[in-house]
Formats: sequence, structure tokens, C-alpha cells
Amino acid sequence: MMPGMLATALRTPFAPGVPPSRRARWGAVAIDILVGAGLAAGALAGGTAWLLVRTEAGTRDVPSGDAAFAFALLLSAVPAWLTLLAFSLATRGATPGQRSRHLEVQGAPWRRVVRLAVHPLGAAGWLWLAVVAMIAILPTLALLFASLGVTVLAGGVLSSLLALRRGEPGVHDRVASTRLIRAHPREAP
Repeated sequence: MMPGMLATALRTPFAPGVPPSRRARWGAVAIDILVGAGLAAGALAGGTAWLLVRTEAGTRDVPSGDAAFAFALLLSAVPAWLTLLAFSLATRGATPGQRSRHLEVQGAPWRRVVRLAVHPLGAAGWLWLAVVAMIAILPTLALLFASLGVTVLAGGVLSSLLALRRGEPGVHDRVASTRLIRAHPREAP
């Protein structure tokens, strides 16, 4: 694409194949976070309902097995959310938030999943693994996963700074060799 064509495409309200606006990127991230929050709220409601039923609306003590089940249900929200995002990226080329904003990730399916692992949204997965490792009394592994989560979050801050310059790929795109672009609404994954 010639430089003049790119400038024209960036001025048009919708131009497929070019880098998306900051608003579209942040909107997609916000929608994906809302999907995760919805899953977490559903898991919390399910765990609470389970405990209320099992304790006859709180009139009896919570058996340890029931408490463990409710806790496991709550903990399952993060991997379920990240699995949804990874599957959507691998099969459709975009997360639910990206699809709603008419964006897609260019690159091989495995590269798109790697992009999620090093994307700031992926930090939730690394921190979830750290919590699970601590529960399993594996402090060294927990420290490794927590360090990865913090590193991914730091990369997210750097990506946010790079996003101030229009068209600059984020750190996650650079690491995974992918590219986030606008997709035509009729061709959106």
C-alpha cells in the first residue's frame, strides 16, 4: 500500500486491512474483559447458590467438600474465559471483542494463541496459574508464573505507550509475529 493510500485509508471511517484506531482496540479489550467478568459473575452466582442450597440458606455449617466445590467453580472462570478467547482467536482470527469491533488478527492460528499468552489479557492466566501453584504448595512455580504475569502486564504498559503512535504494533504482536487489522464488516470472522 502506498503511503498516500494509507493516509487516505486512515481518514476514512472504515478501511479494511489497515491498523485499527485506538478506540477500536480499547473497545475490543473492554468487551473481552466484560465477557470474562460475566463468566466470573456466573461462577460466583453458581458457587453462592450451591452453598446456599447445601447449607439450607445458611442455617447449617458449610461442609468442606462443598466449600471446595464452590471455590473450584469460582477458580474455573479464568481458564474458561481464556480458553474461549484462545479458541476464538485460533478458529476465527478474533476474540469476541475484536469481532464486535470488526477487527481480526493476521497470522497462523498458533501465533494468534501465542499473542494472547503475551497480551495483557493473558496476564490473568499466568496469575491464575500462580494461585493454583500456591494452593498446591509449589512456591517456586508460583513465583515463576507470577513473574510471567507481571512481565506480561509490563509489556501491556509498553504496548499502551506504543499505541499512542497510530499503527504501531503492540509488544504482543511483535513477539507473536501477528498483526491486528480492520476487517471488512461483511468478512469479519
